[in-house]
Amino acid sequence: MAVRKESNGLLEIYTLGRFRIKIDGQLASGNSDRANKAWLLFKYLLTNREKAVSADIIIDNFWPDLDPISAKQALYTCIHRLRSMLEPNRS
Repeated sequence: MAVRKESNGLLEIYTLGRFRIKIDGQLASGNSDRANKAWLLFKYLLTNREKAVSADIIIDNFWPDLDPISAKQALYTCIHRLRSMLEPNRS
Protein backbone atom coordinates (compact mmCIF):
# COMPACT_ATOMS: atom_id res chain seq x y z
CA MET A 1 0.00 0.00 0.00
CA ALA A 2 1.36 3.43 -0.93
CA VAL A 3 1.15 6.24 1.56
CA ARG A 4 0.70 9.66 0.05
CA LYS A 5 2.13 12.59 2.00
CA GLU A 6 0.01 15.68 1.81
CA SER A 7 1.90 18.86 1.08
CA ASN A 8 1.23 22.20 2.69
CA GLY A 9 2.65 23.80 -0.45
CA LEU A 10 5.56 25.70 1.07
CA LEU A 11 8.05 26.49 -1.69
CA GLU A 12 11.40 28.00 -0.69
CA ILE A 13 13.70 29.32 -3.43
CA TYR A 14 17.30 30.26 -2.67
CA THR A 15 19.03 32.21 -5.44
CA LEU A 16 21.97 33.78 -3.63
CA GLY A 17 24.92 31.45 -3.33
CA ARG A 18 24.06 27.94 -4.46
CA PHE A 19 20.66 27.65 -6.18
CA ARG A 20 18.28 25.52 -4.11
CA ILE A 21 14.59 24.79 -3.98
CA LYS A 22 12.88 23.25 -0.99
CA ILE A 23 9.34 21.94 -0.99
CA ASP A 24 7.88 21.55 2.49
CA GLY A 25 11.41 21.67 3.90
CA GLN A 26 12.75 18.92 1.62
CA LEU A 27 15.47 19.71 -0.92
CA ALA A 28 14.00 19.33 -4.41
CA SER A 29 16.76 20.79 -6.56
CA GLY A 30 19.21 17.92 -6.73
CA ASN A 31 22.16 17.74 -9.09
CA SER A 32 21.11 14.91 -11.40
CA ASP A 33 21.96 15.38 -15.06
CA ARG A 34 18.42 14.49 -16.05
CA ALA A 35 16.91 17.25 -13.91
CA ASN A 36 19.57 19.85 -14.68
CA LYS A 37 17.87 21.27 -17.79
CA ALA A 38 14.53 21.50 -15.95
CA TRP A 39 16.12 23.48 -13.12
CA LEU A 40 17.87 25.72 -15.65
CA LEU A 41 14.48 26.39 -17.26
CA PHE A 42 12.99 27.14 -13.83
CA LYS A 43 15.79 29.63 -13.10
CA TYR A 44 15.27 31.24 -16.52
CA LEU A 45 11.52 31.60 -15.97
CA LEU A 46 12.06 32.89 -12.43
CA THR A 47 14.55 35.48 -13.68
CA ASN A 48 12.16 36.59 -16.43
CA ARG A 49 8.95 36.36 -14.37
CA GLU A 50 8.00 39.98 -15.08
CA LYS A 51 8.15 39.42 -18.86
CA ALA A 52 6.15 37.46 -21.38
CA VAL A 53 8.61 34.90 -22.76
CA SER A 54 7.53 32.95 -25.81
CA ALA A 55 8.23 29.28 -26.36
CA ASP A 56 10.31 30.23 -29.40
CA ILE A 57 12.65 32.37 -27.29
CA ILE A 58 13.05 29.59 -24.73
CA ILE A 59 13.74 27.08 -27.50
CA ASP A 60 16.32 29.39 -29.08
CA ASN A 61 18.10 29.71 -25.72
CA PHE A 62 17.93 26.10 -24.59
CA TRP A 63 17.87 23.97 -27.76
CA PRO A 64 19.37 26.09 -30.56
CA ASP A 65 20.77 23.09 -32.45
CA LEU A 66 17.57 21.03 -32.60
CA ASP A 67 15.09 21.12 -35.44
CA PRO A 68 11.85 22.98 -34.54
CA ILE A 69 9.73 19.87 -33.93
CA SER A 70 12.34 18.17 -31.72
CA ALA A 71 13.01 21.42 -29.85
CA LYS A 72 9.31 21.93 -29.11
CA GLN A 73 9.04 18.34 -27.84
CA ALA A 74 12.16 18.88 -25.70
CA LEU A 75 10.53 21.99 -24.18
CA TYR A 76 7.29 20.12 -23.41
CA THR A 77 9.25 17.25 -21.85
CA CYS A 78 11.30 19.68 -19.77
CA ILE A 79 8.15 21.46 -18.54
CA HIS A 80 6.57 18.12 -17.64
CA ARG A 81 9.69 17.09 -15.73
CA LEU A 82 9.78 20.44 -13.93
CA ARG A 83 6.13 20.16 -12.90
CA SER A 84 6.76 16.64 -11.64
CA MET A 85 9.68 17.84 -9.52
CA LEU A 86 7.76 20.80 -8.12
CA GLU A 87 4.60 18.79 -7.46
CA PRO A 88 5.79 15.23 -6.73
CA ASN A 89 2.37 14.10 -5.44
CA ARG A 90 0.48 15.48 -8.43
CA SER A 91 -1.74 12.89 -10.05
